[in-house]
Amino acid sequence: MLQSGLKPDHMTYPFVIKACNESSMTWFGLLVHTHVVKSGFECDSYIVSSLIHLYANGKDLGAAKQLFNLCSDRDVVSWNAMIDGYVKPGEMGHARMVFDRMVWRDVISWNTMVNDYAIVGKIDEAKRLFDEMPERNLVSWNSMLAGFVKCGNVEDAFGLFSEMPCRDVCGKPNEALTLFDQMRAVGVKPTEATVVSLLSACAHLGSLDKGLHLHNYINDNRIEVNSIVGTALVDMYAKCGKISLATQVFNAMESKDVLAWNTIIAGMAIHGHVQEAQQLFKEMKEAGVEPNEPYSRESQLKYHDPSLSSKRLISKKTPLKIGLGISPYCRLSSILLYIHTHIQQSSLSLQIAQ
Repeated sequence: MLQSGLKPDHMTYPFVIKACNESSMTWFGLLVHTHVVKSGFECDSYIVSSLIHLYANGKDLGAAKQLFNLCSDRDVVSWNAMIDGYVKPGEMGHARMVFDRMVWRDVISWNTMVNDYAIVGKIDEAKRLFDEMPERNLVSWNSMLAGFVKCGNVEDAFGLFSEMPCRDVCGKPNEALTLFDQMRAVGVKPTEATVVSLLSACAHLGSLDKGLHLHNYINDNRIEVNSIVGTALVDMYAKCGKISLATQVFNAMESKDVLAWNTIIAGMAIHGHVQEAQQLFKEMKEAGVEPNEPYSRESQLKYHDPSLSSKRLISKKTPLKIGLGISPYCRLSSILLYIHTHIQQSSLSLQIAQ
């Protein structure tokens, strides 16, 4: 670029410096820094932040600090870069001093401190900052959770896990089940919310053995199989390929809400039991349970089975909430179309009548 006579601008340098940083080419980064000064961009906050990362990773915190102090237009990115520079070599005291000087902190600033206090074993300080956070994201919760587990505070870990507004068990199902084993080892009993999350983890993994083990634990500890726990069991068995066990749990449930009905209907349909799914949908309507999403544009799905004398209407466009937590709504018609296209049952012919 330089040989062709083109001059880099303030947008070019951060990318070049980042490339030097990631390839551990600090020496080349020094040459780039020289060009930055000659070009008059030494006070650009994004370039300064990139250089701070470069020098900090090169273990030259003195140069990083000097750059930071010379920068008159510091933004949150510059502050975070300096905090990260102190955190990586374990200089938490200096990192905390920079953190405390910040006028405005974003969630990255807080997460960096919480995570690294947890890593070095200062779990009380990590929890103190965690409690003070004005805003938390999934990284915040996972950092605190990992810190408790690392320090052996399994009971606190499960307490925190149960408080999470959105447990990302789909992202870390194995970790959730490992945490359950650690909890049992120290005699800590999970809450209902934790049991439901663990069943969701089993469903996500398709782990029937662990799901059966957890079901036995529920029975042995007399945990109430209410509509929430029951639906989680139905979902787990259906996704693990045991629709008969899912049906047994569903039939034994004293109270069935719309989510329970949706889960068993979806399980039946996905496993190719179309007529059973149709019958369950009919029973749901007869029980006075209505779909929990409003009908939109009505479309009709019909299928023809050679064993039947005529075409029958299965349903209007019906949203089904499958599984637990934040799950997509899907149509029964979509499930049946899936069966037709992927399972390729020769006796099933589907068509949509617009």
